[in-house]
Amino acid sequence: MELALHPVIHTKYGREAETLDLVMQHMPHAPLPQLDLTIGTTAKWHHVEMTFEEADRLRACLNEFIAQGREYARPDSVASLRELVDYCGARIVEHGSDVKGFFGHAVGDTRQGGPVWVTVPHGTAGPRLEDRVKHLLAEIHETQRELTAQDGSTVREAGAPPELPSWPAGQAAA
Repeated sequence: MELALHPVIHTKYGREAETLDLVMQHMPHAPLPQLDLTIGTTAKWHHVEMTFEEADRLRACLNEFIAQGREYARPDSVASLRELVDYCGARIVEHGSDVKGFFGHAVGDTRQGGPVWVTVPHGTAGPRLEDRVKHLLAEIHETQRELTAQDGSTVREAGAPPELPSWPAGQAAA
């Protein structure tokens, strides 16, 4: 089982999301399989081996944590994506190509009520699109990170923009 986690980090290998790997293997002559849990990126990994008893305790903690989250959550009290996009003046754009490690980017002048541009990965749709856009809009409105645009106005940014394509040497861009 492998899960991609956020945030995307910069490593010497480029931008990468952290991953969580859960592996079970039965070694020869061992009475029970071995469970391994690993989290990290290619730059740095953290690894733990678990017994079945430890895995059962972890599962119980996760089940309790998930149950509390479901009890706390009130999805019917959250604005729909359409309502949120209209309220924030957001414009959603799909990035034209698949870029590894790109999870979305938003930029805009939120203090002046100006539009917010949200760029999402190619092929993002349905609940994943809704979650991604809502996350980026929440982050852009809550973050204090401000940038100065070329025209001198102040804008806010959330996420990381997709990296520009690299052109082979000696070829011009179309």
